[in-house]
Amino acid sequence: MEKELVAGEQDTLLRELWAQVRALRTEVSDLRVEISEMEATVADLVDGADETDRIQLPWPVSLLLLPAALTLALIRQVDELARALTTECDPAQKELPETVRKTP
Repeated sequence: MEKELVAGEQDTLLRELWAQVRALRTEVSDLRVEISEMEATVADLVDGADETDRIQLPWPVSLLLLPAALTLALIRQVDELARALTTECDPAQKELPETVRKTP
């Protein structure tokens, strides 16, 4: 009878230990998920830190960035051409020093 009592206590103790092991495995699994999410967040933050000079705009407005950049580049080219043509066509401009020729 005493052996059965000891065996019953050991069986109960083993079941409790296995329940604790399962709970710990579940915790470890949850922690692994949290760690991977944190790694992804850190990677996103690092990518964002590399792009600090870029302006983050909401989606519909961000669609205008490329056309605006192209338009600005074209305006700059036209401005350079206009200045070159003005200099070529106006002999008085050629005689002025470079600092005077530039318009703000």
